[in-house]
Amino acid sequence: MSAIQSATEAQLEVLAHAIEGRSDAARLFYDLAESQWQAGDPDGYARFFRRAFLLQPVSHIGRCAGITGYDGKTATALRARARALIARNVLFAPVIAALAITDAQLGHDVSAKRLMDSARFLTTGTLAPPDGLSMDAFNRALAEEIKTDLQFHEAPSERAIRHAWRFNGLHRSQHPAIVALLDALCRAIGRYIAALPRDPDHPFLASRPQEFEVGGWAVVSDGRSYHESHLHPRAWATGVYYVVQPEISRETERGWLRVGPPPELQDAWERRLIEPAPGRFVLMPAYFWHETEPMGVDQERICIAFEARSPELALQTGDADY
Repeated sequence: MSAIQSATEAQLEVLAHAIEGRSDAARLFYDLAESQWQAGDPDGYARFFRRAFLLQPVSHIGRCAGITGYDGKTATALRARARALIARNVLFAPVIAALAITDAQLGHDVSAKRLMDSARFLTTGTLAPPDGLSMDAFNRALAEEIKTDLQFHEAPSERAIRHAWRFNGLHRSQHPAIVALLDALCRAIGRYIAALPRDPDHPFLASRPQEFEVGGWAVVSDGRSYHESHLHPRAWATGVYYVVQPEISRETERGWLRVGPPPELQDAWERRLIEPAPGRFVLMPAYFWHETEPMGVDQERICIAFEARSPELALQTGDADY
């Protein structure tokens, strides 16, 4: 057993205090968490994992232990970690996602589907435009504002976007249509939270925030653009609002949002397909995997991705995804 693994709780706190403020603090806290897991101390593991995650969220909770995939060989070990974190109220999106996928891999189908219940937790609707504007006029104004500041992303390593343009930092924008949209999304998220049932045994419901911050980014896509299957590690809930619909998506499912299992578990739970109709919004848990495929035709698709973050994550992780 290493010196860190055999350290007392008081000694660990002294070490943690020395780590805070360092440029590599997140990595060191993840290492400290791993040492406590190996020492058989799930409380210490959860405590230091939380501190590391707040500094640097990860989409896969096994990475600090060298677990990079969700293959069957690692499912039991990864499930044990997820269950330990959830039992200690570490309810971040990738933790719940890890439990869902390992439940599915290990044959705990009822548990996996309870976590990934899109009929219960995914909602769609239409946002009313601001007073005095039609839906078409509102979406035209949004499209014009979005196109004032676009950055092209080919294939960034830490994001799901591929061959598309982004307008970043919507929460910082002073454009009137964007401000109005974020206000409407805040109200929709508030209604969503209020309508959720009370169930302290469900990690998504147990982690619902009393307060939240909303931000997001816009995406402009063409025939080559798509998003790989992904979740949102910094958020409690995530969603999309559709501004411009490509004509091809009215006739086929090209350009539609796909919500369902990641590629390695295609049939683990229900898959939902959602048409990108202008004015429609989708809202779901941040641990729900989702993706799009290339449309294959040179038509424009504009949407706004948004997140609802708890104050804990909003304050600690800043606006890295906004």
